[in-house]
Parts: sequence; C-alpha cells; structure tokens
Amino acid sequence: MTVLRAAVLLVLAATLRAQDVVQPIDLSLKDLRGILIEADSGHLELKASNLPKLRGEVRFSLPSGAKRQDFAALTAVEGSTLVIRSARLGASSIPVQLALVPTGVSVSVIGHALSVRAEGFESPLKIRTLSGNVEILDPIGPVNVDADTGNIIVTLRVQPKGDMYFHTDSGLIKCTLDEGVSLKTILRSEAMLSWGAGVETFQGSLERVLGSGGPLMYASSSTNKVSVALTPSILPSSSAISGPVFRVNANWVYMNVIVKDQMEQTIPNLRRESFNVFDNGLPVDLRHFESTTEPFHVLLLFDVSGSIKPHATLIREAARQFIRRAHNGDEFAVATFSSTSRLVQPFTANLELAEKALNGITPGGGTAIYDAVQTSIREYMKGTTGRKAIVLFTDGVDNSLWGGEFGSTHPFNDLLTSVKATDCLIYPIFVQPVVESKSQVRSPSNAKPNSIAELLANVTGSHPKLDCVQETNPRGTPFPCPIDPYQVIAAGENNLRELADQTGGRFYTLRQMADLASTYSQISADLSTVYTLGFPVRLTGSKEWHQLTVRVRDFPLAIVRTRSGYFSGIKEE
Repeated sequence: MTVLRAAVLLVLAATLRAQDVVQPIDLSLKDLRGILIEADSGHLELKASNLPKLRGEVRFSLPSGAKRQDFAALTAVEGSTLVIRSARLGASSIPVQLALVPTGVSVSVIGHALSVRAEGFESPLKIRTLSGNVEILDPIGPVNVDADTGNIIVTLRVQPKGDMYFHTDSGLIKCTLDEGVSLKTILRSEAMLSWGAGVETFQGSLERVLGSGGPLMYASSSTNKVSVALTPSILPSSSAISGPVFRVNANWVYMNVIVKDQMEQTIPNLRRESFNVFDNGLPVDLRHFESTTEPFHVLLLFDVSGSIKPHATLIREAARQFIRRAHNGDEFAVATFSSTSRLVQPFTANLELAEKALNGITPGGGTAIYDAVQTSIREYMKGTTGRKAIVLFTDGVDNSLWGGEFGSTHPFNDLLTSVKATDCLIYPIFVQPVVESKSQVRSPSNAKPNSIAELLANVTGSHPKLDCVQETNPRGTPFPCPIDPYQVIAAGENNLRELADQTGGRFYTLRQMADLASTYSQISADLSTVYTLGFPVRLTGSKEWHQLTVRVRDFPLAIVRTRSGYFSGIKEE
C-alpha cells in the first residue's frame, strides 16, 4: 500500500512539474521562402504538400508555472524564413510534426538528438543532427543530410530531380532504390560497402550508374557500413527517360584543395566546416567533402618523343616508384604522346597492370603536348570523380611553338579553356634540354629540328636566331622568324606553369633527369594532402567566368592551392 501511494505521488508531482502541450500550426506562406527548425531532441516528421499553407503541430512539455501563450516565443519570421525553435522550452516528447509543407519552400533542420523523417520533398532539404536517426523517403529535390552518430535510411521509389548527399561519421547508411531510377551513385566507407546481392567489399569506394545516369547520390560513412539494395521497378520503363533530363539546369563544381602553412607543412585533419568557399566573392553552401584519405585517380602522361630515348629506363623506374607509393583504393592510368597520344592502360587499381603499362614508354616522334592534355581531360579522365590528377612529364615544348609540323593542332588558349572547366589537378614536370655535344645536331641550321636539344645545338652566341621554313607547316609559329629558341623555351615553360596554376597543381622544372625520382616523390606527398570540396550551381546557358576563393577557418595565413574558377555556362569536364 505504501509503494502504491508513493507511485501515485510521483505521477502527481510529474504532472505538476510539466504539462504536454499541443500547439496547432496553420500558416499562410505567401511571403515565406524557407523554414528553419531547431530542436534539441524528439522526433520531426515532414511531408510535402501542394497546398499554399503550412499545416501541422508542435508538441512540447510546458514546465510547471509557464503560461501557454509563451509558445509565441518559439516561432518567429526572420526575413522570408519561418523559424521554429522548440528547444527553448526544453521539449521532452515530440517537438515538431509538420504534416504538410508546401512545395517550393526549402527546409533546414538542426538538432542534437533529433530524429527526422521526411517524405516526398521536391524543395531543397537540409538536415544536420548529432545523434538522431534520419529517414528520407522518395526525395525529389536536392537533399543534404549530415549525421554525426545517427543512422541514415533512404528509400527511393520515384525519379529524383536533385542531387543527394548523405554522410555520417559512425552511423550506417542503408539505401533502397527502385531499379528503374536514373542515378549516378558514389558510395564510400572505411568499414564495408555493399551493392545489391552480389557486391560486397571492405572499405574504399564504389561507383555505379543506374539507367541513364541522372542526378548524383553520394553516401559516405567514416566508420560504418554503406549498403544499397535494389528492388523491382514500379516506374515507367527506362526508355521513357531521355538522358539526364533532370540535370539540364543544375551542375556541380568540384575543387581539389591543398592546404599548407607558411612553412609548407600540411595542415591535417580538416573537416568540411573548416572551409569557407566564395564564388565571385559570395559564400557558397558546401555539400560535398572528401578527406585526404579518399582514393585518388592519377593519370601518368609521358612525352615519348625521340629526345627521351637515352633516359627511357630512368623514366620508367621513377614512375614505378611513384605507383608503389599508392594508398589503398588509388587507381592509375598510363598514357603516352609524341605527335599523337595513346592510352596505354585505362584506370585500374591493379598496380601490377599499371607498372606493366610503363613498358609502353617507347621513344619516337614529335611533341604535341597541348593535344595530349586536351585528350586526357576529355577522354582519358572522363567518368572519374573525387580526387584526381594528371602528372605530365616532358623534356621539350610543344612543336607548334616553333613551327614544327608535328606539334599540336589546337592552340594553347583552347586547352586553357578546357583546363578551367575541369576539377583535375595538373602537375607538369619539365626537364630542361641540355646539349652535350654537336653530335646531337641532325638538322641543318635552316631546317626545323626534331627536338629542343637539336634546336639549341644549332645556335651560337648570346641571343642566337634560328631560320624557319614556314611553308612546310600551315599552322606556322606564334613567334617572328628568325626564331629566338630561348624565347620559345620560356613560352613553353610559362604555358606549363599556367596549367598547374589554373588547377591547383604544381609546376616542376628540372635541370637533369637524375632529379626525376625525387620529383615524383614530392608529387606523391602532395597528392596525399588533397581535400575535395563541392557545391551545386545553376547552369545559366551563357558562358560566364566565376572566380573561386578558399579560406580556412582558424588558419588565416594558410597557403591554399586549388582551381582558379569555373565557367557557369558549361558542364564540368
């Protein structure tokens, strides 16, 4: 009897201390464009609606002595955004249920132990929670979910129109996708990855394309499993979907970023929140982040013109050592060029295949650098995502600079336009030509030499000139005849340096081949410090240049290398 009396008293005391309150919401959102919800804990349910009103209810625990009209302090209109803060009254049960959210109103959610379920959203949805679980059902518009320890469950039975980003530090991610959707997916995990019933792998990354590609779904868990299950399609046949119809007016800009201090030492362990990115001076919303531990795609591009013949063995060995420094999941491709370029080995994680491809470095032909880099960006790097780079080796300048008939067919400015439209780092290695003796001269002084070494060997004096025969090459040379070979070399070096500066890579100029191995070692160390950032933009239809600026919080003097900008009117290469 005493125990029963004590229990009754506890219930009465609890009733006196707090009272559950239900506050209905029925608001016209005529002048509102967004909703911001902040809550410490509980459960949030969101569902889209075609009605022009926001309808739902907020439930919270009203402390003893508080007045019901105090609820007004929980809602406010700030500019064109409705703000709901249920945490001010210490909500202990279900803080917010918004049963009907009008289409066209973006929603942002911030919570500590808040669980969220959202269904059928066509407008932008952004969720940031520390320990709550998140369930996303049939998203149509862009979605960004970041949960520190919570799990993320995604069910997709409709064709999405926007990109989706899901990340959790220690929670798992489980996606169930209709086989009929058109989607590009990137899965990353340091624990386990699985796709359907037949693919399972330990850590790393998986990239798959459903249908015709469409929007991007990026799912990443730092320490837990990421899985995708496929279900029989309930959608119209894929033939009814013509290409990536939902990406016509949207695009992503990706940036590979290297951050060092004033002593050129790497600044480690940066997070997405560490970066501030500005597009033409305006801050952007970073929705994509990859740490320095994510796999890399590296294309090794070799000049195999006739002048490298004495050094072919040294070049192969230096490249082999570079490949052997690879981290788990890194992929390599090997390509060569002289007058034309050739892909010797497509991207592979099999390091033995990559090393074997180095045997394809066989000298012969001219030097068409610009065509080779252009082809590499447009063809060899096509389809690669995340951290990626081209490491270019050459011991000469493009033959087109001095009127050589085996030079590039496209001018450097055309290449520069393509370079500005890519997120690929470029590391040019230029070995300055050295003339050891006159025996290297195989061309008369009034003919076009086969290499820079021959060009220099033909001249004497402090500022010698070289006669040129323009009529054999309709493209000619950008320099007046007779040619100053030192001016040609300086122009070639400056162009290679420009490729590095525009992409965030680094230009290396060597005086001797013996320095090649240490240079590859430096590049390998540099690549291990690269972060990848991304944000969505609108395609304007007109080609406009946007300047990008990156700053690192808490490190105002940090040295940041990345691409210089992007063109808003064209898709990324």
